[in-house]
Amino acid sequence: PAEYLRFLMSTVREHGYNVLFPSHEQVYLLSRVRDEISKHVAVALPDFEAVRLMQSKSDFVRTLTELDIPVPATRIVRDVAELDDHSEFPCYIKLAHSTAGTGVAVANSQPELIRAAEEFRTQGRLSETTEILVQQPVAGIMCVVTAVFQQGRMIAAHCAESLERGVGGGQGLRVSASHPSVVEYVRQLGQHLHWHGAMFLEYFFDATTGQPQFIECNPRIGETWNAKLCGINLCELLVRISLGQRLEPIETPVTAGVRSHSDFFILLAKSIRRATRREILRTAWDMIRARGLYRDSVCEITRPAADPPSVIPALACLIQLLAYPGLGRRIVEKSVRSYSLPQSGVEKIHALSDGQLLQCLE
Repeated sequence: PAEYLRFLMSTVREHGYNVLFPSHEQVYLLSRVRDEISKHVAVALPDFEAVRLMQSKSDFVRTLTELDIPVPATRIVRDVAELDDHSEFPCYIKLAHSTAGTGVAVANSQPELIRAAEEFRTQGRLSETTEILVQQPVAGIMCVVTAVFQQGRMIAAHCAESLERGVGGGQGLRVSASHPSVVEYVRQLGQHLHWHGAMFLEYFFDATTGQPQFIECNPRIGETWNAKLCGINLCELLVRISLGQRLEPIETPVTAGVRSHSDFFILLAKSIRRATRREILRTAWDMIRARGLYRDSVCEITRPAADPPSVIPALACLIQLLAYPGLGRRIVEKSVRSYSLPQSGVEKIHALSDGQLLQCLE
């Protein structure tokens, strides 16, 4: 983390950037020095304590429980031995810190639960200070809400339902949705944390009750193209907030039913689920021809008309998966290692003293 911060600051100075736009897990590190770094470049970052509470899945559950915001039934333990008496299956076992679904497993029985925990230990992802969550499934459709805040005030928010899963269980094919109760809960959370910047939360939405169950928060911007198609440019708003412009909340009417998809994220997810060459090729062809699930859906990543070179990574991914259908997991794991924030990364950031961090900014 210290070397990353040094590199970042040297790049800012060399090129004279106006705005720093942290789009992923680097928010955790940068929030520790947000006051100091803002003297060198415009950036919108929450307070570190607020980020810490949201980045940790266990602290996220505790915070929402305190605020009476709905979360699935969850048990938090520090020792694998405490899982011996768990009796409610199926369930999800989660590490407090993980990215792209790499620290989440499904258990349908007691042996599977223990096996998943031991696998996390074998991977070196469990320590004496690591918290483990055991969470019960809930009814509803998987959704994501993305919001931007300015000093605790929600400026804009966008909800989308998942029609098809992508890598790590994330949204591959999404459709915009109107979930007023979700937006109000997120407004309450951001106000409580005095959030400044972006966040997105994953939740299950029960259409019969109109109520969500929140399962995870990511203190960053996430995917925003579906919101832009609906007339809400979250990235532009975040840049303006970074520059210190005072914004008023946007009350844009929700355009429900707008579809968009992330093409090769879906193909990678199918590879991980052991799809055949024929299934992968059929999915790619459906996307190209805009048929089936992808009828009236806009591709978020590969846009030949606006960005011709964007075809290159999509083709490269498809060719690799057709040659080796099982290669998806290896591609994803290699990519995730490059940007993810595991427990070891969190511990390194916490171990850095204020003096060491300030030296990195000089």
